[in-house]
Amino acid sequence: MALSQVPHFAELFPVCRCGGGACGRCSGFQMAPRTAAVLWSLAQILADHGYDDVEEHGSDPMRHEGGWSLFDRYLRMTWGQDAVWRRQAARAYDDLASDLENGGWPLPTCPAEEMALHMILEDAPSAVADGWMGLDETRSFQAVPGSGDLCRAVSRRRAFEPIQIRPIAAMSSSGWTAQ
Repeated sequence: MALSQVPHFAELFPVCRCGGGACGRCSGFQMAPRTAAVLWSLAQILADHGYDDVEEHGSDPMRHEGGWSLFDRYLRMTWGQDAVWRRQAARAYDDLASDLENGGWPLPTCPAEEMALHMILEDAPSAVADGWMGLDETRSFQAVPGSGDLCRAVSRRRAFEPIQIRPIAAMSSSGWTAQ
């Protein structure tokens, strides 16, 4: 699997080093180029895994863990969803990657994107530690002063406020069902 052309994250997410307490760019959490690159890479990898599951399994219900690239990690109540639902879930990873490649934060706008972001953040520390394909070039990006290492920062998930989501059981391939 080849990742699409890597955006210029150092230009999209410049590191502010002014140290000013009132600085709007660096007084809070900064998205470092390395963090953006890792999140973007994982979003693309996990999207591909989701699309692979759709291609291989279609609308077949999942009966047990294993044999799937992504969706066996989702809540068991989603295992009976069809190919349309799974394709939409995989698309959520693409949407978050698009946010990053356009210089924005990967802020979820729907439950599928929130689940995708949780999966990305869950995989980030081990992906960096294991040297997953596509993540090697992130070592050259500057660190943000005081941010600590990526694995610690991402595993805390402080940069992202979870959106209020409806129960996932209410989701179907045609949208939300009445409860």
